[in-house]
Amino acid sequence: CMYDSHSIIENNTVALNHGVLGGGGLSLFESSPIVRNTIFWGNTRFSSDIPSQIFFFTEDAEPVIDHCVFQGGTEEFLFATDVTYAGNANTVYAFDPQFTAISGGSGIAYDGAGADWRLQPGSPCIDMGSFETETLLPLSDAWGGIRFSGSAIDIGAYEFFDGEFNQLRELTNDHFLLYPNPSTGTVCLVSYQPSSPIKVYAADGRHVLTTRENQFRLEPGFYFVTCGHISKKLRVD
Repeated sequence: CMYDSHSIIENNTVALNHGVLGGGGLSLFESSPIVRNTIFWGNTRFSSDIPSQIFFFTEDAEPVIDHCVFQGGTEEFLFATDVTYAGNANTVYAFDPQFTAISGGSGIAYDGAGADWRLQPGSPCIDMGSFETETLLPLSDAWGGIRFSGSAIDIGAYEFFDGEFNQLRELTNDHFLLYPNPSTGTVCLVSYQPSSPIKVYAADGRHVLTTRENQFRLEPGFYFVTCGHISKKLRVD
């Protein structure tokens, strides 16, 4: 990220890359991206045995880092001479994400595209992401599966699913994302059927709202939210 850029990096897996200069995972030069729900793991610089997940080239690099996994944690953030970072690093984890099958090393000499970057059962990244995203959550992950399937979104590019891919595709045919749930007022909905209106009913069956907007606000209470042929329960506190 360079020259006053304000990129948004959300729900990605940045792993086993190799950089000649700076960070093998992320290099910041006069830029302040928002980095959220993303894994940085196994990235290196110079020689393949020097871990480098993120490198701050300039003092005015002030990223917002939220609910991310960095190998080594904040203690292994790297800086150019006289550069420091006292910015917003909220909830940075250092635990092993437990990928299914990674490539043999960092850089282009290894087949990163042929690796399996999905999370294993029991990965600490499962249900540990943040719903406070800058954009609406995508409907699917990098594998084409449901982006949100547990109590919270997973960290990384892949949402954990304990089943076969054909079962996952069947689930996504009529699926929509409704989050956060419970909500404090603002509700986000993303549907595989964008032409279908969103209908909201109170717990007593009273019709409350019909909209095609992806974000809407509701008063505290219990609701049924319908889109297409699917209905889900929603609690607003």
